[in-house]
Amino acid sequence: PPNFYTNIRTSSLFGLDVANLVMHPDSSQILYATLGSANFTSPGVVKTTDAGASWFRADSGIYVDGETSVLPISIHPKKPNVVFAATGGFNGGWLYKSTNGGTSWYRCIDLSGGRGLGNNVGAIAIDPESTQYMYASAYSLGDFLKSTDSGETWNISIYNLAYGTDIVFGESRSTLYMTGVSSSTKAMLKSTDGGATWANIANGIPGNYGDFFAMVVRRSISSNDLFVSGKTGTQFGSDSGKVWGVFETQNGGGDWTYLGLDSIAIGTLAFSPDERYLFAGAASARGIKPMGIYRRDIITEVSTEIEQVPTSFHLFQNYPNPFNPSTTISYILKERGAVRLTMYSLFGQRITTLIDEKQVGGYHSVVWNGADEKGNPVSTGVYLLRMLFQPQGLLDIPEFETKKIMLLR
Repeated sequence: PPNFYTNIRTSSLFGLDVANLVMHPDSSQILYATLGSANFTSPGVVKTTDAGASWFRADSGIYVDGETSVLPISIHPKKPNVVFAATGGFNGGWLYKSTNGGTSWYRCIDLSGGRGLGNNVGAIAIDPESTQYMYASAYSLGDFLKSTDSGETWNISIYNLAYGTDIVFGESRSTLYMTGVSSSTKAMLKSTDGGATWANIANGIPGNYGDFFAMVVRRSISSNDLFVSGKTGTQFGSDSGKVWGVFETQNGGGDWTYLGLDSIAIGTLAFSPDERYLFAGAASARGIKPMGIYRRDIITEVSTEIEQVPTSFHLFQNYPNPFNPSTTISYILKERGAVRLTMYSLFGQRITTLIDEKQVGGYHSVVWNGADEKGNPVSTGVYLLRMLFQPQGLLDIPEFETKKIMLLR
C-alpha cells in the first residue's frame, strides 16, 4: 500500500514539520499547511495556489510573545477567505483569525482560560451548516471547548476528555469524531449528541495502544467512511519497527483497514474537493522519519467498491454542497458509453445540460458554475442533477441516477 502514494514535496516545503493541512472548499489548487516547532525556519502558515507546486508564507501577524508552533487550522465552510488557526508556545497559545485568505491575521481570544490550555490547541472545527458553532480541543490538559458565537467566546464543555488532535463532523451537527493522543488507551472518539458524551471507536485498530493525529470523512461515499492517521504498538508486515500508518473505516469505527504509509509520521490528512486524492502531511518525528506532503489517488479503491453495486456507473454527491459559486460533479463509468448530465429545477424545468457525449470507462468530473444554458446565473435553491448512462451495447437498458444540489447565493 505505501507504493500507491506519491510524494509531492517541493523545494519550498521539503524538510518542514507539517502540523496540519487543509484544502480550500472550492478549489483543489489551494491548500494551507501549518508548521510545527521542529523547523529550520520560523513556524507559521504556508499556502499554495497551484496544488503544491510552490508554497509561500501566509502568516503575517502570527507568533508573538514566545509562540513557537501553529498547529490546527480551519477554513470557514461558507466564507473560504475566513481562516482560523491556533498557536502554542512557552507563554500560551491564541486563536487567530484571517479574513483575507491568510494575507494577514489578528488575535481573536486567548484559549487558555487561565488554565494554560492555549499552550497546545490540538483541533478546531466549524459546523458546516450553523457556522456560529465552533469546537476546539485544548491539547495541553485534554479539555473540550465550545463556542456559539463564531469563536469570539469559549466555554469548557468537558474537562480532561482527551488530548484531541482533530475534530470532524459526521452526518449531522450532533455527530462528531475526534482523534487524540493517550498513553493508556486508543483515543479515537465519537459523539452523537454534539459533544456532550463520547465513546471510543478504535477497538478495531490493531495494537495495545494508539495515538491518532488526523481524520477526514469521504462524504461522497458515506459520512461513516473515515480515514485516520496514527501510530500503534503493532508492527505491520515483515518490516520491523514500522509503527505509523493510515487507516480507514467504512462503518463509523466498527471495522478498520490498514492503508500503508507505515514508515511516515503522518500528522494531517485532507481530501481534494472531488475526493479523488487523499493528501497526507508528514510531521518531523524529530528527524527520524521522512517529511513532506504525500498524495494518494483513491479512485482504485472507489472502483473496487462500485463493483459491488449492480449498475454500470456511480454518480458521486457534488462537492461542495451547498455551494457558491461553483461545484464539482464526479462520476465513475465501468465501461464506455453515452453520458448525459442534466440539471433540473424541482418543478422539472431543464436548467442546463453539462455533459452529452460518449465517454470511456473510468473517472470523470465536470464543474457547474450555477448558470443556465444561456449563461445566466440561477437563483438560490435546490436543483436536481440527473445522470443518464447508456452502455455501449445497443441492447443494454439506459440507467439513471439523481442527486440533489443546493446553491446558496
